[in-house]
Amino acid sequence: MTSRRDFLTTMAAGVGAAATRPGWALAADVPEVKTALNGPVGLQLYSLREQLKKDVPGTLAKVRPMGIREVETAGLWKQTA
Repeated sequence: MTSRRDFLTTMAAGVGAAATRPGWALAADVPEVKTALNGPVGLQLYSLREQLKKDVPGTLAKVRPMGIREVETAGLWKQTA
């Protein structure tokens, strides 16, 4: 059975070897995106399904200050359109 020390030594060696590989991308090496989004940013409400089950108006009130004005519904949660 491998000891914890052997495991950690092996992991550290692997991380060190991976970090020295050519082409290892760091956050500073990633080029900046130069194009702007040509449209509104929306939110798929399915991603908030658990919160919407509990409080539809409250959840939407928290989303609006984030700048989200467009939503794709995934049901109406017993609300009228």
